[in-house]
Amino acid sequence: MFQLFRLSHIIGMTMFMGSLIAYNVAGNVAPDLQSPDYLVICKFIEAGALSITLWGLVLTVGSGALLIGFGKNAFATSAWLFLKIIISIAIVLLTMFIFVPSVEQTIHFARNGIYGFTPKLAKSIYDAKDMQEKVLTFNIIASLMVAYFGVAKAHSFSLFKLPDLSKLFKRKSA
Repeated sequence: MFQLFRLSHIIGMTMFMGSLIAYNVAGNVAPDLQSPDYLVICKFIEAGALSITLWGLVLTVGSGALLIGFGKNAFATSAWLFLKIIISIAIVLLTMFIFVPSVEQTIHFARNGIYGFTPKLAKSIYDAKDMQEKVLTFNIIASLMVAYFGVAKAHSFSLFKLPDLSKLFKRKSA
């Protein structure tokens, strides 16, 4: 069972990271705002965000939680696990509450642009795209950090030593 959860964790992480990189590339090769192809790229990013990114995130976080459940008192001995959870929560919140709504907002603005662009509309689209790029960049860097913590712990190597937080989580016996 452990191996199944580990495999689903890797598949989910691949879905999530791969989709983020694809959106970053698609966003950077997008044509001019007034091109009809711009709306197609926005719809591609939205469809991928709803069908690949969020499901990859659910699979990664869900299987990660189940993997934690296999650990023996994992919180009591693992500063790296605590950091992974904090970073993962930040990724989930940014993706669900900033990235996805920003993509939907961009599509709304792009649809309105079909009838003619105004400077205000163009600025709104650029602001939404800028927010998406910032979230994508953070998520890619944060996901790589989480993966590094997992690999470093699994293979017992690290470029730096994490502090031992076990004293914070251990219960004193009476």
